[in-house]
Amino acid sequence: MTPQPQHDLDAEAARLASLRRMLSIGGPNSHDYVRTVRLARHGLQVPIAYVSIIDENCQCLAAVLGAEGQLTPREYSLCLRAIGAGVAVACSDASATPEFANNPMVRDAPYVRSFIAHPIRSAEGEYIGALCVADPAVREWTPEQLQVLEDLAFGLEAVIALRFLAGSHGQALGRVADLAKAAHTDPLTQLLNRRGITDMAYHAYTRCHLEGRGFGVAMIDLDHFKRINDNHGHDAGDQALVTAAQRLGGAVRGHDLAGRWGGEEFLAVLPAVELAEMAAIGARLVAALAGPVQYGGATFNLTASVGLAWDNAQDQRFDITGLLRRADGALYQAKQLGRNRAVMDTVARPMPDPPNQAAQGCCGHDSNGVAGRGS
Repeated sequence: MTPQPQHDLDAEAARLASLRRMLSIGGPNSHDYVRTVRLARHGLQVPIAYVSIIDENCQCLAAVLGAEGQLTPREYSLCLRAIGAGVAVACSDASATPEFANNPMVRDAPYVRSFIAHPIRSAEGEYIGALCVADPAVREWTPEQLQVLEDLAFGLEAVIALRFLAGSHGQALGRVADLAKAAHTDPLTQLLNRRGITDMAYHAYTRCHLEGRGFGVAMIDLDHFKRINDNHGHDAGDQALVTAAQRLGGAVRGHDLAGRWGGEEFLAVLPAVELAEMAAIGARLVAALAGPVQYGGATFNLTASVGLAWDNAQDQRFDITGLLRRADGALYQAKQLGRNRAVMDTVARPMPDPPNQAAQGCCGHDSNGVAGRGS
């Protein structure tokens, strides 16, 4: 057997790679193929029509009308020359043509005598298969019939391209989402990282501002964390961080946010919270984080100090630096008071008094006709 030239092998490898990408990312569904085959059989008034997809070993009949079978060996295909040359192949009597006479589709059922095979391309321009029509009778194909099949193949290629682009776009969006998640996630604890919790805090504050709800934060620091690293090793310290993250995640409310601020510090963002609730939340966080941690046969105790700060969220602009500074100051006080406790920052702006209902007109407007905040 004469070996194939290298450029032919490279072209076939590129073709197969494009086919694999189409199959993995997104190609036509069975209805797309069937619709094309149905139009081809009706438009050319032939008993047999099918779409042949060729891989390295097989011919897959993606849709077939008027014949049996779905998967055959590659060499059974009547479309190989069309795919290899990238041009339509028309044959009026396959039994009298040496290239096709011994083909099982000619020699045996469905006893093809005449056929047209028009190549079809992937979205990347590689010939991956062919749209074929066939007849058990000998017939001459007219230029008009060749044009109809070319138009149908073009339409199928457009569907292939659209399905591929839709699939690749979906995958790209998924990859972007994965990258965005990775960029906002702490790899050790799987909580939001500093960037992620900061971004989410801005979103949460804006919603509280628009809804007239209070907004709080809790700055959390693991007590004597350096001692854990020094006495038990950094792997034990990592386990302490993971355990703290799990306990923190279970202690916050469903709509709260938790993130790793850096080192042994964590931040809980507490949207839609009343000032009166903050002390209880702080106590709950301290209690949840406290407890033994086991690692490598050793057991050590974990506790945390918490600094809380609250704001009425009346300002449209979020002063996150100021709020975190207040929480950090409260955290420092918790450390100074002996650790393993929560301290509330004392600078908290109260919620404004509700508007005077008597001064409001209909539809929630005041006597000057200006819409109130809730409108």
